[in-house]
Parts: sequence; C-alpha cells; structure tokens
Amino acid sequence: MHTTDDTQLELQEPFTVQVQSPVSTKKITICMRFRRFFTLDVLPNEKHYYPIFIIILSIIHISIHLTTYINIEWKDERFIYSLHDLWMYYIPCMRPTPYDIRMLVVNCTSSIQNVTCYYGDELQHKCFSFLYPYQLWRMFTVILIHADWFHLLLNLLRQLLFGILLERKYGSFRIVIVYWLSNVGAILCAMLEDSRKSGIGASGAIYGLSLFFIIERLNAMKTNINHRFFILMQLILFVVFPMTIIISSAAILGITVGHAAHFGGGLVGFLFGIALSFNQLDFSSTPIWDSNGITFADRSIVGKDPRAIFVNTNNTIYVANKENNTIIMWDESVNPIKIIRGNFTEPWSLFVTSNGDIYIDDGEKNGRVQKWVAERNVFVTVMNVNSSCWGLFVDVNGTLYCSMPFHHQVVKRSLNDAVMTSNHVAVGTGIEGSASNQLSGPSGIFVDVNLDLYVADCWNDRVQLFRSGESNGIIVAGSTSLNPTIKLDYPSGIILDADKYLFIVDAGNHRIVSSGLNGFRCLVGCDGVGSQSNQLNDPFSFCFDGSGNMFVADSNNDRIQKIFMMKDSFALSFNQPNFSSSPVWDSNGITIANRSIVGQWPRAIFVNRNNTIYVANLENNTIIMWDDESVNPTKIISGNFTLPVSLFVTSNGDIYIDDGGKNGRVQKWIAERNVFVTVMNVNSSCWGLFVDVNGTLYCSMPLRHQVVKRSLKDSVMASDHVAAGTGIWGSPWKQFNNPLGIFVDVNLDLYVADCNNDRVQLFRSGESNGITVAGSTSLNPTITLSCPSGIILDVEKYLFIVDGGNNRIVSSDLNGFRCLVGCDGVGSQSNQLHNPFSFSFDHSGNIFVTDYRNSRIQKFLLMKDSF
Repeated sequence: MHTTDDTQLELQEPFTVQVQSPVSTKKITICMRFRRFFTLDVLPNEKHYYPIFIIILSIIHISIHLTTYINIEWKDERFIYSLHDLWMYYIPCMRPTPYDIRMLVVNCTSSIQNVTCYYGDELQHKCFSFLYPYQLWRMFTVILIHADWFHLLLNLLRQLLFGILLERKYGSFRIVIVYWLSNVGAILCAMLEDSRKSGIGASGAIYGLSLFFIIERLNAMKTNINHRFFILMQLILFVVFPMTIIISSAAILGITVGHAAHFGGGLVGFLFGIALSFNQLDFSSTPIWDSNGITFADRSIVGKDPRAIFVNTNNTIYVANKENNTIIMWDESVNPIKIIRGNFTEPWSLFVTSNGDIYIDDGEKNGRVQKWVAERNVFVTVMNVNSSCWGLFVDVNGTLYCSMPFHHQVVKRSLNDAVMTSNHVAVGTGIEGSASNQLSGPSGIFVDVNLDLYVADCWNDRVQLFRSGESNGIIVAGSTSLNPTIKLDYPSGIILDADKYLFIVDAGNHRIVSSGLNGFRCLVGCDGVGSQSNQLNDPFSFCFDGSGNMFVADSNNDRIQKIFMMKDSFALSFNQPNFSSSPVWDSNGITIANRSIVGQWPRAIFVNRNNTIYVANLENNTIIMWDDESVNPTKIISGNFTLPVSLFVTSNGDIYIDDGGKNGRVQKWIAERNVFVTVMNVNSSCWGLFVDVNGTLYCSMPLRHQVVKRSLKDSVMASDHVAAGTGIWGSPWKQFNNPLGIFVDVNLDLYVADCNNDRVQLFRSGESNGITVAGSTSLNPTITLSCPSGIILDVEKYLFIVDGGNNRIVSSDLNGFRCLVGCDGVGSQSNQLHNPFSFSFDHSGNIFVTDYRNSRIQKFLLMKDSF
C-alpha cells in the first residue's frame, strides 16, 4: 500500500509461521521439473487451472497506470496532482479531516503536509466515507491505483509470482476470494491504525497471497518428506530472496512501510492457508502401504461396529464409539487422551474443523447434527435432518454437508447463517435411482477447494462427481463409468489427495483402492475378507495422518487398523513414457557400447529414472554403469555371479542380478553398503527379473516353464511361490514354453514374453489362466511374433515388445501394432538388429537395446513431437 500522508511505498517483510502439509515426488523430465517448480505440485499430465484472474487483473493495473501517465504527459501536469484526483474518487476515505481549509493552506510547508492539506481540502467537498451509501466500490478500486512505476512494478512482480502459482493449483474462484478479502483486511487494519490515513496499491492483497503461499508450502513439507528440499528452495527463491532485496532497497532508498495494511492482508492469507483441517496428501507416483496393518484400537476402546474416524492436520485421531456414545481422542499416543460424552446416539460420521470443533451425526434417533464447541466444551445443534448422516463434511466456505442414504440425497446448510433455517439439497432427487442426477444410498462425501462434491454412491457401486452448482453427476469410479476405471462393491468412503487422485473404501470388496497416473489399483486389504493383519472386513471410512499412514474403521472386525506407508524403495524405478498417439524413433541407431565394453552377447540392460544405464557383461561377470549423458562407463561392479542373463534396479539403487545358471540364486547388490547378498533361491537361470511396487521379486525360468516370486519384505527367505505356469511346457492358457522377459504393472498384473509359444501372455492379479495379448493366437487380431524376449508397458498400457526372432521392436497403440526399430531386416547396420534380447527407455523416451548377436548396445532416439 501507498500511504497518502507520506508518498512512499510500503514494502513487505517476512512473516514467519509454522504449519504442515503436502508435495509430490514424481520424477519427470528436466523441462517438466522446471515447469513443476513454478506450478505448486500441478504437473503437466495432471489437472491444473489457468491463471485467468491474476493475468486479467495485472493487465488492468498496467492499463490504468499507463492511461493516467499518458493523460498527465498530454496535460503537462505533475503525476502526483493527477493521483490526487484519483484518490478523491477511488480510494476508501476513512474520516474527513475537520480542519479549516484556509489555515491548512497557510500552514503547509512540507511535502507531507501538502499531501495532508490536499487530502483534507478535497475530502471536505468531494469525498465521502466508504461506509456511506453508494461508496463501497472504493474498496475495489483502491487496488488499481499505484503511486509510480516503481510501486507498480514491485506489486506486479509479486502478484504474478504468487498469484499464478496459487491460481494454477486452486482455481480462480478461491484466489479471487483470498485476494479481495486480503485487500479488505489491509484497509481495515490501516483504518484502525490511523483513521485519517488512506492508501493505494494492491500490496495488502498481495501480502495475503504471499502468506497463503508460505502456509501452503510449509504445510506441504509435512507430508512429503522426499521433496522437503525442493519446497525449501521454492520458499527461498520466491519469498526469502525477493523480500531480502525489497527490504534492503527500502532501507537504502529511505522508503517507509505500511505495516498495518500488510498485517491485515497477511492475516487473511494466513487464515486461508490453515483453513483445511484434514490431511490431503500429495503422494509419490506409486505410494505403497504395508500389506499388514496393526490394530490401533480394538472393541474394548472403540466399541462394536465403529464407523466414524477423523485425523486432523495435527495428527489428532477422533473415533466415535457407537456403543457408549462417546468420542475418543488420541494425540499421537497409544492411549486415548480424551473421551467426550454427549447426548448423541449411534453416530455414523464425524468431521473436525481446524479450530477443534467436532461435528457429529445424531440423525438416526434425534434428527440432528451436533457440534461440540471445543472452546466451551458444550454440544449445540447445528443442523436438523430426518435420517442418519453417513457422511459429514465442512467445506472451505463453512458449509456443512450431510449424506442421507435412506433419503438418497446430500443436503447442506451454511454455518455462517445466524438462524438455522431449512437445509438445501446439494445433490440427489430424493428418489432412489441410477440416473446422473440420482443417488442410491449415498455414504462418504468429499468437497474439494473448488466446491466440487464427490459422493460414494454406495448402492449404485460407483463414485459420483458433482461439479459446483451442477445437479448431474459424472461417474469417476465404478464399472459404469464412461472411461474404464475399477469395479466397486458398496463404496463407503472417499478422499482426494492433493493431485485429485481418488482413494476409496471399497467396502463390499473389503479393501482400499486408489487411482493414479497408471489407473486404479488395490492398496490394502488385497488378500480377501478376514480378520488377519493383512485383511479387512466391511471397512467403512478411513483417514490419513500427516505421514501418509492410513487409519481404517474396520467395522465388522470391531477395530481401528493403522496401515503404515512404506518407504519409497519399491516405487517405479524405470521409465514409463507417456507418448503421443504415434511416437516415431530414428530408424538409425547409435552404438553406445560395443563388445570391448559389454562383452560378447549382452542380454541384460536397465535404465532408471535418473537415466543411469546398467548392463551386465556375461564374459567377465561385471555390471557396467553409465551416468546420464556420459560416453564412458562411470562405474564397474564386479561380483561372484556367473553368466547373468537379466537384472533389475530399484529406485534406491539396489541391483538384482541373475546368478541362477550355476549358483542357483538371485543376488542383490546393496548400493549403500557395496555388498552382494542372496535374496532368492532358484533352480534355473532367471531370464527375466522384476520387482513390483509391493516389493515382490519375480523370476522367469525358461527351462522350468514357470515364473516364480517371493516377497522381499519377508525377513526369512522361504521357498518361492509360483506366479504363473505349471512347470510343464505347453501352449494352453496356464502353460509356458520358455518364458523370458516379464513386466508387472501397478495393478500387479503380470505380462510374460512366452518365447517358444510366440506370444505375450497377461495374467491378471491372482489369476492362473493367461490371456494372449500379442501373437497370432490372440483372440483379437494383433501381430505375428517370433520368440518375443522383452516387454514394457507405457503409461497408457500400450505394449512394447522385443520381437527377437524377427530382429525388431514392435508396439501397440490406438491403431494396432507396428514396427518401431529394426524394421529393415536382420543385420549389423545402424538401422538393423540381430536377435535383440531386452530393452529399456530413458526418461526422454529414447530406446536402449541389447543387440545380442551384434554384441553391442544400440540407442534409438525418439523424434520430436512424439510426446
């Protein structure tokens, strides 16, 4: 803000706060990382908003100032006099100065007095208080006026920086509210400081955006450990560094600061930053939870059939006990710290706001929703209902939602209304049905910051999204969705993470599922119904704590289960590019390593997400590594393995390598300790190795016609389990004939290059019968293969296959199968391959191939515009 009693600019000073919340860990290209750095967790392949409001507002700022300047130059007037004219009509007038005009003119000697004199003079005749009728527009126009070009430039830079970052993530609606309310807060605080002063400029509103940004980033540091340094760099670059320059400039130039206005605007931004009371995590691309949960609380504490659970951003856990009608609280402790007793009956849901107030269902018998006021320790009725609320939610605007399954509706009312009037229908007609505007037994609900409503439409086996203000829903999960998603059975709870991926309690299937970059998958409870530590029985609701651990109301087991989020060591370590509909590679490859480096007949290659290349040398039993873009090997690892045919590298740098031909084992090189350990016993070479997102190691044994697996989480190295194949060669769906390369997607579906059957088989998770997805014997026409040996899926689940016998690499896409490289027949030219065995992508989509008979590694560059 610019103060009219001293024509200087007020400047921002750092406002330190301490809060917690989320960020993402997805590794993408350098260009995307740069873009991500300026988009607050919103990646190019994720939903984001366009910063329309901030850009239009900035254009208006420039236009008004430029018009004023040109007009002044044309009239040959001083800029400050023209600003006085603007002040008279377009800034909030707090209180006219009641001085005698003639005395003011006589006594005015300094520039400061002149401003005060002019202010008093004109206000006596032309300026009315903004509280007077027809003057409220001054609250809007004040942010459009700036003292000079320097003032405008400083405000524009900060406005564009914070505004664009926040609007791209949260949308225009919320940023408009934050911006304008921050401006109002700035004006009111300036008035309280000195009612004779007024101000111009948008820095009060900008200060609100900056405090909102700081809280949002500090909140992100809590829940994404992997990118705390990344977030810290954002805060340093976007907040600390600019503020240091501005404050230093102010001190050198003698510029004063309007602290009161800044404080008012910043306070509003601060409050918006902490408004969300639940943990909305931003996970890595493939978050993993321990398949075995621990019982956090049993029936002796939470009673029979617990349904309602909530975890706030301070990691305080709230559970409603239906048996004795109490609310139990834990504060990151084993034993409850507080038990709240009330006159509610059989509560099905609860919601806790950031000030600690608890909203609890009491609709079944008493027809109401109650609020426990934390400050006064009393219950009050805040909503009248005629059914139980199976879901409760308070959105960012203070609107309370209740889902009523037996009335097939979600109703709402504003908690800002002083009088508790009748409820409004949020969605649903009140008549059971499956049409887009109908619900059948709605259960859990979630309202995002854009006021879009997600409903677990329980008896319709689907999740519905109702855009703000819309009565017709969109099916975002369930077998009836427009795009393939996942089959649900009585979904009862739902949460969105910071990237708007869905986490759903699939109650009828006794599990928790989620969507992600690669589609839907099961997270916990994936081993069927039961009461074991890896099982659930009719779970109803769940919450995340600040570390991403899940707390599940496991209703039929009468317990609360805590499922720990695992470290990221088994997250996707290889590159799965997201190509255009028809990517093209240069037909001429580049030899990056010949026999002198990789030995004769290389088979095993792997490229990780950091673009480190790993190749196994069969001649001297070493692993050769190249760093990103380096020509010469950067590391050679020697071990006591023999004739390694395959290898796999996890995201923490550990290398799994075949040593089965002579030594009957798979070894792991532990990057942290630089040692080899045995992790699997086998009775044949593993011509394919793979570690899935759950930390299960797979080995394909062509001489045994099987794929076996074992969990790397098991402390004892027990016998392996059969993943697919009977152990007898053959061509029926259950059998293999020399299985080679393997691939396991995030849904734990297994793809096998069944070499001597000239096909690729897909085994759905838990299924023993395969489906032929490529080869002449597939149900639908695909492509004729000859001893396929390697396979990778891209993000869209299109197949990329090493067609070894045909000396080429082929792939599927929207238009079917086609040849990518090696399409000119067998040979040793740059456009040819000879019995290629395996391949891998780097993060730019380039292909690295072990050209077996040519004893070389070929690199094929992805052509432009293929992403």
